[in-house]
Parts: sequence; structure tokens; C-alpha cells
Amino acid sequence: MKLPLTFKPIYTTDLIRVGRPNDGGYVIGKNSINNSNTLISFGLYDDWSFEKNFKKIKQDILIFVYDGEVKNFFWIKKLIKDTIYLFKNQINFLSYFNNLVVYFNYKKFFNKKNIHHEKKNIVSSNLKILDIKKENFTNLIEILKEKKIKDKFFLKIDIEG
Repeated sequence: MKLPLTFKPIYTTDLIRVGRPNDGGYVIGKNSINNSNTLISFGLYDDWSFEKNFKKIKQDILIFVYDGEVKNFFWIKKLIKDTIYLFKNQINFLSYFNNLVVYFNYKKFFNKKNIHHEKKNIVSSNLKILDIKKENFTNLIEILKEKKIKDKFFLKIDIEG
């Protein structure tokens, strides 16, 4: 089916897909990447394809990824769960092996210079935290101050809940 010309964009754009084709990837302007000095990313889980692709496009970018849930226990729990699924024949060995490789790829990617996984959750800057460890939480204002980021940063937010 051919769309009418009224639906054809008037302006040309520099939009590109960054990250994998499914959840975890986004369509953004290439100029936005090229004009950024720092990528601040909220939300990681087990997919850093956006950050990896961003780094490939803008090699000198400084990357800070914030996700307080992705710690050693996250990876151990994931391995145990996948092992159970393997023995119950809910996943095949290839899927199991690929899921295992994800951990090593995570370690490899976040072991590079200028790429940091901060194991903190993001909260509102006006939230009062009383009975829990404050070092496990941060907000955008604290990040900008702590990392001395003044301008030209790209903010990616992928947080469920």
C-alpha cells in the first residue's frame, strides 16, 4: 500500500537507530550523539546495546549508567533461574549458553575506560529518604554536581515502575 504524499515528511532528518531493534533501542538524531560529551543512562537490566552502539558512534563519549538492581546478586539469581529452566527443558542449551555470555560481555563492556556502571537507583531530588541507605540512591542534580557535568550531555531514561 502506498501512502498519500500528504504523509511524506517535509524535512530530512538525521535519525538513526541506536541499540537493538526491540526494547532497549531508540531512534534518535545523529547530531544529538555527535554534540554530546557525556551519556547519562538510567536503567540497564541485561541490555546495554544502546550504550554500546552510542559508544561506537561517538568513541570519545563518557558514559555513566545508573541501575541499582544490577549487582552481583542479580547475575547469580539470573544464572540459577536459567539453570532451572535448562533442567526443566524450558530453554535449550544454546539459549542457556548465550545468557551466560551476557554476563561476560557486561564485565567486558563496563571494564573499559570512560564507561561506568553506578549501582545506584534514581529518585526524585525532593524525595526524603529516611530508613534506607542513602548511598544506594541518587538523582540527576547530584549526578551533574558529582561528575562535574555542565552541558552537552545526552540523557537516556529506560526505567520500569
